[in-house]
Amino acid sequence: MYVRWKKRARTKHQKPTGDYALTAVLVESVRGTREPSQHVLKPRQHIICYLGTIRQSALQRPYFQLDFWLSADAHLDKLQITPEQRAAIDARLADVVSRPSTELFQQERQRLAELETIIRRA
Repeated sequence: MYVRWKKRARTKHQKPTGDYALTAVLVESVRGTREPSQHVLKPRQHIICYLGTIRQSALQRPYFQLDFWLSADAHLDKLQITPEQRAAIDARLADVVSRPSTELFQQERQRLAELETIIRRA
C-alpha cells in the first residue's frame, strides 16, 4: 500500500492555465487473474481510496494545506490500517504537502477575517 500522486493540468474554458492539480490516492499493487491467452500477469494498481487534491500553486499556502490535510485525515480515519502504516502514509503526503502548524493556521484565519472586513466596508 502506497501513495500515488496524479498531476493534472488545470484549464479554464478548455485553455491551459499553467497551474496543475495534484491528487493523492492510496493504492496497492495487485496482479490480475490469468487468462488463457496471457502468458505474463502484469501488476496493476488498485485504488483503495482518494485522499485529497491541492493546486500546485497553493502548496505553500496554509489555508489550502489545511484543507488538503482535513480531507486526507478524514479518508484515512475510515480505513483499518495500523499506526505504522498511517505514519508511513502521512510521511509520504508530507513530502509534497507540509502539514501546517496551528499557529500558522491561526495567522491565516486572522488575515482572512481582516480581508473580509475590508470587503464588507467597500
